[in-house]
Amino acid sequence: MATQTNVIRVEHGQIVRVSQEPEKQNGGSVDLVDPRESFLTNFQCEDTALIARCDSLLAKRLQQNAAIDTLIRDWRVVRRTELFELHEKTKAECRAAQKAVADLQDELQNVERLSNRATAAEGEAHAALNSARLALERLSRFAPAAEIAKCQAAIDEAATRHEKCQQKKASWMAEHNRLALSEFPKLQANLNALSDREQDIAAELRGESRASALGIVGTVMTRG
Repeated sequence: MATQTNVIRVEHGQIVRVSQEPEKQNGGSVDLVDPRESFLTNFQCEDTALIARCDSLLAKRLQQNAAIDTLIRDWRVVRRTELFELHEKTKAECRAAQKAVADLQDELQNVERLSNRATAAEGEAHAALNSARLALERLSRFAPAAEIAKCQAAIDEAATRHEKCQQKKASWMAEHNRLALSEFPKLQANLNALSDREQDIAAELRGESRASALGIVGTVMTRG
């Protein structure tokens, strides 16, 4: 069975104590646990002088509570505006971060295509070099010097082309690795951090913040 608790009201300048079940209490203000106020609220004594002192202290405390409630309500209005503006700003930052990630993904795909082309070209150049070398090997040992020189020139040309293709392939692979292994994780981490921040702000706007759990911040914003 729930324990009854004294609810205090001020009527015509006098303290009035009313016993209520806890679930029926609804003062319309912020409920903060205060052991001293609880002591005053539930004060029981036969001494009328002590009761009078208690009622006087409680009346002052209730006036202070009313002033604090007004402060909290005013703070909620300001905080709601701040949160809304911060939420909009953070969402804009999230959109920009999303675009940065998407743009980098497009760039990665383009670099990957160029890298694949460079790899294919390097393969063709390597095959051409092997073919030129094989042509020289197949010459008769009685082949004229001019024909040997021609084959050697073809080998040199193919080797030069192959070297350039290797360099281009290595360059595109390095660029791909830089984007995929360095730049992309940074952008993704930034987006994740902004997304987490946006969720925290949105939660506070819905009244689900840590302060709300303490009974300080109610639902500060309702969007139609």
